[in-house]
Amino acid sequence: MARARAMGRLPSGQGEMRACLASEADAEAIVADAKQRSGDVRISVAAVNGPRSCVISGSLAAMAAATAVLDERQIKHRALTVSHAFHSPMVEADGALDDLAAAVRQASFHRVRDGRAICANVTGKVYTSQTGHPFADADYWLRHAAGTVRFSASVEQAVAHAGGDARVHFVELGGRPTLASQA
Repeated sequence: MARARAMGRLPSGQGEMRACLASEADAEAIVADAKQRSGDVRISVAAVNGPRSCVISGSLAAMAAATAVLDERQIKHRALTVSHAFHSPMVEADGALDDLAAAVRQASFHRVRDGRAICANVTGKVYTSQTGHPFADADYWLRHAAGTVRFSASVEQAVAHAGGDARVHFVELGGRPTLASQA
């Protein structure tokens, strides 16, 4: 709820997100070219969803430049239907992250239960009752809101942690399922 409220404070229509069939390295190069061309640094690789499936997110000017680069390199891409440029520097406006940090500091977090594990999309790592988890740290949620999420690494690590056990469950939280089918 706190994240949704914080993101809801952002002005809509000032950024966009675009899925592309590119590796993380290629997406980073596209972002660098878009920054150079547009003169706008408010763009980043928002998500790494697979070996050749990334999302780029940023301001309208930077994303126009990124779209041109994608077209020139003949990389398939499509605009995502979103209200904001999530997982990019665009979410740092209007104190939204301050509100999110305050909410996280007031929240209660429990340790991972014995015999269970949870993945963190920011790090792409598995956490257990022995390792603890980063979720009580406000910085984790700020990085999640404004930085790259690593869905692909999270899935890979969860499967590896389970050692091939078929009882791995993936839960997707959000307005509509978009990634669970890729798990």
